[in-house]
Amino acid sequence: MVRTTRLETLSDLSGASGAFPVTFSFEGSAYTVDVTDAEWATLSGVLDPYIKAGREVTAAGKACQGRSQPDSAQPRCALEIWCWCPRCYGWDLFA
Repeated sequence: MVRTTRLETLSDLSGASGAFPVTFSFEGSAYTVDVTDAEWATLSGVLDPYIKAGREVTAAGKACQGRSQPDSAQPRCALEIWCWCPRCYGWDLFA
């Protein structure tokens, strides 16, 4: 007799099923939260303008070239978000 165990990830925000992990770092601390597609759409929509306006930072904390706004001289916080993409079944950097 074969037994099957099914694990289902629940959203940390709403408790809804079908969630996937999103890992991000903000001001030197790393966070992971399980979100649904709808919650991810909200999160990415809110953060999108900040990510586009900011500078990309490597894992070592050194600034990368090419993502800073040429007309902006003010330093910006770095926000890096890694998302488990259920469509491609792999980790993807949201930028």
